[in-house]
Amino acid sequence: MDADKLARLKAYMHAEDEEDGLICSLYEAAVTYLSGAGISDTPARASLYELAAFGLTLGYYDEMRRTDQDNPRVEENPALRRIINQLKLGEPGVL
Repeated sequence: MDADKLARLKAYMHAEDEEDGLICSLYEAAVTYLSGAGISDTPARASLYELAAFGLTLGYYDEMRRTDQDNPRVEENPALRRIINQLKLGEPGVL
């Protein structure tokens, strides 16, 4: 991720003091999730794609912080449950 996009993402998340590596990792997970859902980044809809990826990244970040604080089970973490379901559906022979 380039420095400009990282700065925009951190501003969107209000996470300017957070470690760049963590934010980049969460963003990469969001992009991978979108790709697995059949959504690709195209020039015609780049701003919508970025908003979706930033929104997912923020959701992962917020859920991570909540999980650290409350330590819920996987079943109580809807973002993680969606990722696990998508991974299962992508495995050969699952369906």
